Amino acid sequence: MTATPKNDDLLIVIPDDRPVIGMDLDMMRSTTGFKVDEICWIMGINARQWIQYTKHAPMDPIPNPTVALLLRLYARKPHLIPTPPSIDPKRLLEESGLSRGDLSLMLGKHSTIASKWCKQGVHLSGNVRRLATHMLEAIKEEGEAWQEDWREMVETEAKLREIDDIWEAKSWK
Repeated sequence: MTATPKNDDLLIVIPDDRPVIGMDLDMMRSTTGFKVDEICWIMGINARQWIQYTKHAPMDPIPNPTVALLLRLYARKPHLIPTPPSIDPKRLLEESGLSRGDLSLMLGKHSTIASKWCKQGVHLSGNVRRLATHMLEAIKEEGEAWQEDWREMVETEAKLREIDDIWEAKSWK
């Protein structure tokens, strides 16, 4: 996750004489320092909505009143802005007890990618971060049993994609 200022220091201004517009959403992103996928997580929107609101119609009212109200709330009370989960790839590797290659495959990526993740400052994409968050939860809740269940899930998906042995193939392609 990107470093952000303390929420008390944030200044997101949405005038009270107009509806919330797409540009306000992009202003929230630039003010907080969050990446687009993190703002999408915070606001509960997808990338397509982000593009529609901020790129295609930045001066138009956000069509979803729930999103508009959420943004207006965060402008008034920035301390309520949630922080997206942050995953330290090195910690995940350590806690999982997996090799870098197996960790990569278990998160749906090529077996070499965890080496890149373990470098300082590497930002995991939103869906990888979400899956990694669930992996950490499984490790805490299930102990060593999590690996068998997770491996079975990975192998099932790989076989359905016509990859006979994902661990030998070392790739999802």
